[in-house]
Amino acid sequence: MSLPKRAASGASEGLPRRQRAVLRSPRRPRFSPALRTGEGWQDRPCTSTYCLSEAEQNRAWKRPDTLDRYHTLMEAVVTVPEAISDLPWAEGLVVSKDAPVLAATARAGAEALITGDLTHFGPLMERDDLPLRVRTVRAFLLEGSTVG
Repeated sequence: MSLPKRAASGASEGLPRRQRAVLRSPRRPRFSPALRTGEGWQDRPCTSTYCLSEAEQNRAWKRPDTLDRYHTLMEAVVTVPEAISDLPWAEGLVVSKDAPVLAATARAGAEALITGDLTHFGPLMERDDLPLRVRTVRAFLLEGSTVG
């Protein structure tokens, strides 16, 4: 199966190519320290509208008292477009509900997809044949950026 093609300009939303990381689920507390400090980021982190919508719904349902803090944290995050045309490629690697996340990350030219979902994304964390790295927050911060 072929890898998704990148945007002609090689960048999304004015961000330099390969200097982005997409947050899989920015609602989780473990993402907060990385967002607050900017530690480990070459550039601003980004996420897809799909992830933002899922995160906000979950937060509103589980922790509505933290929505203001969530919105403040999300001000530091750039939203990247969805990548519908890349869904078949992504569905060959992850379950259907997570395919939009992987597709948007690859299409954005992200350096890494940061996730706490080891069940669905764990098998991708050791692969080096993908157009991006898939990492947990901890692994990403320990490894640092591959962009020089």
